[in-house]
Parts: sequence; structure tokens; C-alpha cells
Amino acid sequence: MDILVSVPDNKVEFFMELVQNLKFKAEPTSKPKKKSFTPEQQEWINDLKESLEQV
Repeated sequence: MDILVSVPDNKVEFFMELVQNLKFKAEPTSKPKKKSFTPEQQEWINDLKESLEQV
């Protein structure tokens, strides 16, 4: 049986470790694609991260 699961990029390592510790056969089917942002978008993202850390 094959099961397809979507996992957020920041949780892939944790999920793979969890599945492997449960003795399931787990192999990633593809590498995550790197997203590229414009300098303006990256600045907005950085500002948002900083704001969230302050909350």
C-alpha cells in the first residue's frame, strides 16, 4: 500500500524520523523546491518574522 502525505517543508525531517522509528519504509519522492522571492518580498517576510517573534 502506498500513501501520499503532504508535509510542510519545516516538518519533513521530524516526520521522516517519526516514520522511520515506527519501522515503516519511508523514502522521499522528490526534493522540495526552493522558492525565490524578490528583494521587496524578502524584506516583507523578514519584517513579518521579526514581528511574530516579538509577539
